[in-house]
Order: sequence, then C-alpha cells, then structure tokens
Amino acid sequence: MGEPEPAEVLYLRPRGEVVAAVQDWIVRSELRVGDRLPSERQLARTLGMSAGQVRQALGALESVGLIESPAAGGKIVRGPHSQALGNLLRLHMSLAGFTVADLVSIRVDLECASAAQAALDATPEDLERLRRVAADMRRPGITPAEFGDLDCEFHLRLADAGRNGLAAFLLGTLEAAMKTGMRTGYGRRSGWPGTAARLAAEHQWIVDAIEGRDASRAANEVANHISGFYEASADHG
Repeated sequence: MGEPEPAEVLYLRPRGEVVAAVQDWIVRSELRVGDRLPSERQLARTLGMSAGQVRQALGALESVGLIESPAAGGKIVRGPHSQALGNLLRLHMSLAGFTVADLVSIRVDLECASAAQAALDATPEDLERLRRVAADMRRPGITPAEFGDLDCEFHLRLADAGRNGLAAFLLGTLEAAMKTGMRTGYGRRSGWPGTAARLAAEHQWIVDAIEGRDASRAANEVANHISGFYEASADHG
C-alpha cells in the first residue's frame, strides 16, 4: 500500500489540526482494525509535519482508544466503539471549540427520529426493556449517579428499538461524550428527589407514546425531555 502524498508541507500546525490530519490519513489509506501504522518518521514525511507533532497526535488518538501499541512495537488501529469515539468527540470539542449546544441539537434530531421509528417497530422485548429502565428510575432514594447510568441505558435502548444501527451507534457515541456533563447537570439540581421524579415521569411518557404506537407524540416527548434537561442545567450552571 503506497503512502498518500501530502497536499502541502506545513510544519507549524495547531494540535487539533495535526490530530485531524492523522485521522484523515488513516481513513484515506483505508486502514482496517489490526492494520499497522507506519513509523512516526514515515508518517511525518507523508503528512509534512515534524515527528514530534505526529507523536503527540498518535498519543492523543491512543489515549481515546482508537489506536494501540502492541507488545511487538509500533501502533495498530483498534476497533471503534462508542466509548472510544465519545472520548474522541470530547477531544475534538476541546480542540475545535464545539459547544454542548451543538451536540444537543444533533442528539435531539437523532433521538426524535429513533423514537418515532421505535413507535412503529419496537418489539414486545424492546418495550419491556424500556419499561424496566423507566421503573428503575422511580426507585426511592436513587442517587444522581445511579439515575445518570439509567438515563444513558434508556436512551440507548430507545435507539436500539428504532432499528437503525447507525443511529444507535452515533447516539452511543454522543451519550459517551456527554455522560460526564449529564451527571454534573444532575448534581447541580436543588431538590434532587423532586427532579428525579419529574425526569422519571418524562421517560415514562416516552415509553407510553411508543407503546401506544404514536410516532409523533414519541418524537415530541423526546425533544421536550432532552431540550428541557439541558436548558434547566444551563440555568443552574
């Protein structure tokens, strides 16, 4: 496999641009899970960067789980999963200045579509899983951390029920990227038992809409729930 030629030679680049350039090279080179990357010097020549810049970029990608260093040496591509991509998304947010509002907007669009489709396609098993998680959210004395874990599980179950594998994967990535912020948002709330009860009720309304095969209502309930949560979190920031 030949090395792609660099479009230009620039030795002084912001860190975010270097990380993006290395990722782009991996994609353009059509590397797959388990494929080995060239040496830092070879990659630096290909991309028109210094070896130090490439080393930092590879370190960043390894820290978020997209590449790894096997015992035999060198670096290889790892299989993507939601947590790794969520870590990468957080990295890009910090480097490129993306805001939580940007992610919330995307999340609302994806989840509304998933909820509407789930209202049409959810199986009895899907509904039972959603009902179980919604019931667990109503448990007396539930802590913000416990509720946050159940919240993530509920929304991933919802995406699965929509029967769109790509949407479920993307939502898993967004959930992983936003999980810390969600827990922080729960922790900011005064009167936590009342807040937990209201949020649990909102999740139950989503389940009711899906169980009633009402796609429009399911999408609206999800949009109101997600937007309301982040607006309230911002007010308490």
